[in-house]
Amino acid sequence: MTLRDFDQGAHQVVSEFRTLLLQKYGSYIKGWKAMDANGNGVIEEHEIEEACVNVGYSGNPHILFRHLLDGPGKRSITMADIDPAAYQAFVRGDLEAMSPQDKAKAQLKARKALEDAEKAKRMDAADWPALKKVLIRRYGTITSAWRNCLDHNSNGSCSFFDFTKAVRDLGFSGSIKKVFKELDDDDSGLITFNEVDPDWYSKLSRLHEVLIEKYKSYENAWRALDDNGNGTADEDEFAAFMEKAGYEHDAKKLFRQLLKNQQVFHLTLEDLEAHEPIIRANKLDPNASMKIMRLNTDNLSRQDKAKYDLEQRKAKELAEKEAQFGAHDWTKFKNLLIHKYGTITAAWRHGLETHGKGKLSFTAFSTACHTHGYEGNLKECFAEVDYDESGVITFDEIDEEWFRRHALFCDLYKQKYGSFEKAWEAMDKKNKKRVELEDFQHFCEGIGYTDNPKGLFRQLLPDLNQHAVTADDVGFTAGFVDQAKSAVEHRSSPEGINKSYSMRSLHKGKSSANLSTPKSSSSPGKKARQICQAAEV
Repeated sequence: MTLRDFDQGAHQVVSEFRTLLLQKYGSYIKGWKAMDANGNGVIEEHEIEEACVNVGYSGNPHILFRHLLDGPGKRSITMADIDPAAYQAFVRGDLEAMSPQDKAKAQLKARKALEDAEKAKRMDAADWPALKKVLIRRYGTITSAWRNCLDHNSNGSCSFFDFTKAVRDLGFSGSIKKVFKELDDDDSGLITFNEVDPDWYSKLSRLHEVLIEKYKSYENAWRALDDNGNGTADEDEFAAFMEKAGYEHDAKKLFRQLLKNQQVFHLTLEDLEAHEPIIRANKLDPNASMKIMRLNTDNLSRQDKAKYDLEQRKAKELAEKEAQFGAHDWTKFKNLLIHKYGTITAAWRHGLETHGKGKLSFTAFSTACHTHGYEGNLKECFAEVDYDESGVITFDEIDEEWFRRHALFCDLYKQKYGSFEKAWEAMDKKNKKRVELEDFQHFCEGIGYTDNPKGLFRQLLPDLNQHAVTADDVGFTAGFVDQAKSAVEHRSSPEGINKSYSMRSLHKGKSSANLSTPKSSSSPGKKARQICQAAEV
């Protein structure tokens, strides 16, 4: 099996980049040398962007980077991830136009790179510079590392206890007390972000200053930033916003610092607000005393503010309490899945039917239930969903309405283009390897799909933090739609209807006489035909 057989989208992304690399440099080894400008033997995510520009790759560099990573937890790629054969040749010293001395040097360098990579893999940091690199490699940026690893209480400071726990989890092998003291410049017993990275602190402080000068409140700032009202801001929107605000540093680099983690590519209001505790914790900064207003709470009286805070705290506690209790029936389990994955389609794809077969056996269903903490009777839950008692669950049994819409969408694009491949070419006219909502809606209009295109787009997203769909995201629906259609057609056949009624009557302990006069309003066969007819309209 090849990558193309396993994941056609990933194969297309990686193949395009490798082809451009060869065209530009003639060999993967020369291409790697050009990419690895600092000679440290690895390429991190922020370096891949420049490499893509140099070779003329027009796709999303972050998606390419994730496809090149050779395993979970990795934060950098090596030559072996680009081309294993080239890496082996590099290790052997079998390189073009190199003298024996150069080959020997190359072999020594390759061995050292392997040793360094193994050391980095173990995250064997022993001092602050090495630990800082580990933090950035793990979380993408130092600001993200601060938010997600060091400042657990989101109050802008990190105690020795919290610091100790965080660095131990990272595998730090040096003296924690020594590093903490090295960072705690003012001997306050707390580390603040300005002590961790003075350069990025000064840029965040400047952000704080310009937001106050220009917008006064977070609500005003966010309205100006999120001018299309979609609740998020991408890199270009943020850069234009900061230019208008008078921010003189590199806004795109600041954008990456503000992102919560490496898996998201858009900012939210929460990300914009997250810098404030960092600034307020540094009492020596004049900007620390300058507060950005929050219009929904800052104009409340002290009594109303206390009431508002209490309500918010109770709501949070209730949500956490509910999350601790597992579901006991299908309805609650379905809601749990939607809450976790964002939509029922994403839940089916990533939480239930993860093998891409389009149907779900009892064994696979039980595994998914255990994975997601289901606490009810597995057989009863499965039987509740498997209403034709076929022994397998198809997507129409999970959600009839979204099955109908997916089926209609697939039928319409096949009618117009004949195949998914040609339909994707029409959808992705700019060949960006991804399609955002506006282009998707335009495509739906072209094929005559009018049944909530925006809702369908959300269903196709792998998760709601993403804002574009790939060929894999759109194409996978055809598989589960075909399986569900086959099940629906079988149910609507005389054999399927008789089998369904017979099994249900036996299951309920009813007499065979009851089979002769089933209620047409609840007939699975009639219901199945209605779904198929709706999908074929």
